[in-house]
Amino acid sequence: MEIPPALLSFYCPLTPELSPEHDAVAQEMYDWIFAMNLTDDENQAQMLAQAGAGFNSYFTPHARGELARALSKYNVCAWLANEMVQQIRDPAQFGAMAARWARIMEEPRTCPPDGLPMDLALAEAFSHIRSLLTPAKWQHFSSAQSHWMHGLAWENCLHAVKDLTVHDYLSFRYVMSGCYAAAAFAYAVPEQNPSLEEWAHPKVRAAADAAMMVDALDNDRYSYLKESIVETDKKTIFAALRHDDPGLSPEDAIIRGVRLRDRILTLYLTLRSELLPDASEGLAAYLTGLDLIIAGNLVFCADMGLRYGLPEGSVRMDAAPLDDTVAAPGIAAIDGWWEQIGV
Repeated sequence: MEIPPALLSFYCPLTPELSPEHDAVAQEMYDWIFAMNLTDDENQAQMLAQAGAGFNSYFTPHARGELARALSKYNVCAWLANEMVQQIRDPAQFGAMAARWARIMEEPRTCPPDGLPMDLALAEAFSHIRSLLTPAKWQHFSSAQSHWMHGLAWENCLHAVKDLTVHDYLSFRYVMSGCYAAAAFAYAVPEQNPSLEEWAHPKVRAAADAAMMVDALDNDRYSYLKESIVETDKKTIFAALRHDDPGLSPEDAIIRGVRLRDRILTLYLTLRSELLPDASEGLAAYLTGLDLIIAGNLVFCADMGLRYGLPEGSVRMDAAPLDDTVAAPGIAAIDGWWEQIGV
């Protein structure tokens, strides 16, 4: 399949980092995956180990030592959970599993002694994380990850839904892709954190939500080729755009989707530039964490490109924005973020 030029040409003026502990953590995750009986397939174990360690190494490269290992355990489980959304087509069955996982994330000791390997692995991962975070950070992190389980259950239910509007897709994508959950990593890792008042300020929340939506839409771009080749009913921004405008060609839908993504990134950069001059050390660290997640996601997904069938060298990260308009796009699900500019 010929790759449309705009699909994998990314506008991103933020700089990624890589943890120097990646290889060591990936090897430990490989051993842990077998110890927890998460798979008996060596190839899958290698992929899960690289994904689990890679998420930490690129998204939260400043997490080192035990925290890097604890978060990587969870990342392995998160990757598996994301795959199971597509594999299990019974919403009742998956919903019950997601509800159990959500509670285990909040309180690992609720995991049943005879639980499934995934239950036990999540309990160990979150017990490990809990032992390393302050009580405030733990509550923040665990509740955010639990929130993501609602999104996975929603995604599983949507197998029965043929199409989504752009408005509905963005509303759903925020929860399903774990935008709130991903931003919690930027709070958990730095030593300094914003105060509750700073973190909860509508402008900071708008910035964080916009930043993580950029990641969600970038993931749609990376997985487009795989989902075009393999029959799937996974929802994407491109399908939603064509639902709202049936005359839109696949190539034009890609361009329109990239334009929306670039406009959202422009918003984040605008809010960030307004926040930083008066930011506390904690808020500045939080914003840096969001920067690393955006930039790290691009490199992480490129390195995991075999999952998507991407040809080597097909990804560019120096593209100019297709749309740097600093104005709301007229989509109610996200327009409120732009209201925080200049506030």
